[in-house]
Amino acid sequence: MSDTWETKDKAGTVHLVGAGPGDPELLTLKGARLLERADAVVYDALASPDLLEEVPDHAERYAVGRRAGRAGIPQEAINEILVELAGLHRTVVRLKGGDPFVFGRGGEEALALRGAGVPFHVVPGVSAGVGVPASAGIPLTHREVSSSVTFLTGHRGRDGLEKNTPLSWSDGTVVVFMGLSRLDELATSLIRSGRRPETPAAVVDRGTLPGERTVVGTLRNIGGRVREADLEGPALVVVGDVVLLRDLEGPEASGGLPADSADSPEASPDGAGSRSRARAPWAIFTSAEEVDRALHGGFEGFGGPAGDAPTTGAPSILAAGRGADQRLRRRGLRADLAVRTSHPAAAACALRARADLEGLRVVIPGAGRDQGELGRLLRSLGARVGGEAFPSPTPGEASEAPAGLPVGRAG
Repeated sequence: MSDTWETKDKAGTVHLVGAGPGDPELLTLKGARLLERADAVVYDALASPDLLEEVPDHAERYAVGRRAGRAGIPQEAINEILVELAGLHRTVVRLKGGDPFVFGRGGEEALALRGAGVPFHVVPGVSAGVGVPASAGIPLTHREVSSSVTFLTGHRGRDGLEKNTPLSWSDGTVVVFMGLSRLDELATSLIRSGRRPETPAAVVDRGTLPGERTVVGTLRNIGGRVREADLEGPALVVVGDVVLLRDLEGPEASGGLPADSADSPEASPDGAGSRSRARAPWAIFTSAEEVDRALHGGFEGFGGPAGDAPTTGAPSILAAGRGADQRLRRRGLRADLAVRTSHPAAAACALRARADLEGLRVVIPGAGRDQGELGRLLRSLGARVGGEAFPSPTPGEASEAPAGLPVGRAG
């Protein structure tokens, strides 16, 4: 049976690719081949930034991952980005941490693609629920200890943690994704549901990555031990007697990369380790009309004949959509980053894949006082967004550009 779903004429294919639990070497061969020929990559924060080195230089990149403390890109917007890109590119890779269909919302994206008539292909990945305990030396099953495994998410549902199915609290092994922030609540729920307070429990931090750490305790004390260890996450929780078997094989014997290895992935805030960290401001154009308005002097500081020499401190330019890119070229200007779609969420994610948005100054010419949906998304991701001119530097901050937007780079 084919694992590519049905089709819409002239549409590209979206490949839902599991990136594995963290170590880039755990990506499947099929996933690696798809990355090497991708035209666009939409990736999560939990996907190793090293994997982006396999992506062709011409491919568009969109960072849609959610990070603690930030609202993130709504799932509905991610679905729209995938559908939009499928109409513009032949090969679109949706790179998701672990396995795309295990607590990764891959099922929601597959349904959205099917509903839009977009062909898609699922490439399974090594789930963190299996790979991380193995890396920590914890076998999830053992003939004499546990014959069942239950996978749970630590995110609270409408009815709370205690409303999971009875199987969740069986005598087998329980593996909890995203449970670090509710560890005490989880342990209490398990005890109330019949588990012994002395049941072994482990929390594996940064599993399969350099610096992996495992904290072991019982349901009674695991919360306190994790707080003492000050784990940073992402982390996986394993509950059950199999935790006692972890001394059979520990991470020291796994052949993994040492913590100071030169190959250690250094995850930047949005997951693109090799991208530029420059803090120059950015201007985003989403239409030819916006370019015309800026170049005709309606946009403060941007006026002047096309082809003028670049001004020192000029902002970098993102052209979102073919109309904006083509008009910039006709005016003798070259965008520093150009993507084919002008979808607001896609434009925000494309910039996020290129630059650290936290505190980044961004201007959207002609977008109005509130800068619309694009401005709201960028603000939620940490950017400082202005409409007609860049916001003034905060006290004590060196100005990185003039108050207006100077002429961009000549093509």
